[in-house]
Amino acid sequence: MIAAAGCAKCGSPTRQFKSGRHAKYCPACMAYVPRRREAVCEQCGKTFLQRKAGAKYCSKQCRVVAWQDAYRHVCEACGVEFNGRKQQRFCSKSCGSRKLPQSICKWCGKQFWPQAGRRLVCCSRECNYALMANRVRQRERADKLLKANEHVTWHIKRCDECGVSFATQCAVAVVCNDKCRRHRASRIASASRVKRCCDCGVTYWGSGHRRCRRCQKNKTKEDRRQNRRRYNSLRRARESNNGPHESFRPDEIFERDNWVCWLCGVRTTKDGGYPSDDYPTLDHVVPLSKGGTHTRRNVRCACHACNWIKSDETLTPG
Repeated sequence: MIAAAGCAKCGSPTRQFKSGRHAKYCPACMAYVPRRREAVCEQCGKTFLQRKAGAKYCSKQCRVVAWQDAYRHVCEACGVEFNGRKQQRFCSKSCGSRKLPQSICKWCGKQFWPQAGRRLVCCSRECNYALMANRVRQRERADKLLKANEHVTWHIKRCDECGVSFATQCAVAVVCNDKCRRHRASRIASASRVKRCCDCGVTYWGSGHRRCRRCQKNKTKEDRRQNRRRYNSLRRARESNNGPHESFRPDEIFERDNWVCWLCGVRTTKDGGYPSDDYPTLDHVVPLSKGGTHTRRNVRCACHACNWIKSDETLTPG
């Protein structure tokens, strides 16, 4: 439909659209009016036809590259380049929190980086829940103590160890704290543990022993030596297979014979140590190689010299 509106170039009537708006040019002048203008792209420098008035870039790619160059920053925490707002300083929230001083978790004690703009006291949600639950338990425990202590009688006493006055609910308390209690217990124990060794007569501090440490060590060595000699004698008796055998310690035979050699009559002693001539040894009257048995009736006390001379022979004393 042709309306009365005139063409902007020749003044002839122009076409009217369904919306009621009139065309700017008539059909004759439309062929001679340039629809696009030439412009130079500000990013790549190429010449292009503008689709819209005031277009600065030839394509979407040039527009994105130009925007990235205009808003490219370097993170102050990690040093990585990123695209962001004009005044943005950090690439992420974690980098933004690193510029803040480290905090210590009130539950687990670990150091952590708090988030920017948030006042955190725990490193994680689990620690926060545990801390809150602990505070609730402490509050409930305090309330119970307050209710329980409403009708409690307090006693003012003096500590026997440090002499400080303290308040307590116990009527027979004698110390003020755990440190004084341990000190008092150790003092009483040390007074009752002073003993005298039954072997050497030296005074020592201990409990549960009749001998000092040196005598107990020698006693332990002697017991091991006696057990080893008893085991070796039993082993030889089993290997000979001469009949029944008995298990006994060498000291039993020595004490029975009064530590006197049955061959020469010399009194044996362990002071010189093995292999001194007067060191006590077990001697079989009838040797095991001759069919003797390892029993108390067939064993005598003999000095090392006589036992070595006798060897595996059958002799009579004298």
